[in-house]
Amino acid sequence: MVTVMNFIAIDFETANRNHASPCEIGIAVFRNGTCEINLSRKIHPPKKYFYFDSEFTKKHGITKEVVQNEPEFPDIYKILSMYFDKNLILAHNASFDIDVLKKTLEFYGLPYPSFTYNCTMWISKQVWPKLVDHKLSTVAGFLGISFIHHKAAEDAKACAEIAHHACIEKNVTTLEELEYVLRIPRKTFPENLGFVKSSRKISMIELCIQISPNNSYATKNIPSDDELAKSRPFDGKLVVITGELNSISRDKVEQIIRISGGKCSNNISRKTDYLVIGARDPQKYKGKLKSGKLEKADDLISQGYPLKEISENDFLSMLRR
Repeated sequence: MVTVMNFIAIDFETANRNHASPCEIGIAVFRNGTCEINLSRKIHPPKKYFYFDSEFTKKHGITKEVVQNEPEFPDIYKILSMYFDKNLILAHNASFDIDVLKKTLEFYGLPYPSFTYNCTMWISKQVWPKLVDHKLSTVAGFLGISFIHHKAAEDAKACAEIAHHACIEKNVTTLEELEYVLRIPRKTFPENLGFVKSSRKISMIELCIQISPNNSYATKNIPSDDELAKSRPFDGKLVVITGELNSISRDKVEQIIRISGGKCSNNISRKTDYLVIGARDPQKYKGKLKSGKLEKADDLISQGYPLKEISENDFLSMLRR
């Protein structure tokens, strides 16, 4: 299968447990499923964190002497920033690599680039759930990917190849399709500040709303009116929509529901079967995390009513069942 994947995979190695101590970065630039650039660059950690934990050196082999004459991060970031800004970034255990970037930029007072990112560890957990674990070495070994672990350039390339294998395994040709099939939406960097933060633990459906991208793959695969009239996925169901949808208009959703045998309402009641939850509008909700419809739906669910809250992607997926 030919995959049409355009992204940049990265990997950081650090001198110690402090995430603002990068000592090497690896980059793999993939275009149309082929690695066009694979490079690494040693980095002199900030003087404040210029010490090497023996546990870390044992893994990556980098010592104080190796990076003594290397540039610090601001000196190479002038070049590296072009790999980040406005691109799709992949990393294996992305929470670590993205945090290294964030903490290092903050330490030096450098401007944030703007990009989206995803994690091949999250992806591999969905695609190959029966593996003993989903470390980079485990997944790469399972897939027959040969590389030298903890060498930043090789780790980045292995990460990219895992994404390539995942697309093949799921019979899709792009990462956008893979993300849709696995329901693993991209995250944004810097963090999307358009949503109200809360100290409470939010549900998975709320998380998906906050980071869900405009998904053209989902919308272009909506069944025809004739198919919907035949399959009738919302037959006899009462559906309410809250919030603005990312990839499909509210009018189109209401049209689909009617063709599918369902009915639309503007109000939540005990008769409501589904609440389709779109993106929030903080100004409209006056700073609240939830819309009034979502609050009422939560209350009815807590009382035992069989109302289901579904995301935009869930709604689109139901059309193909």
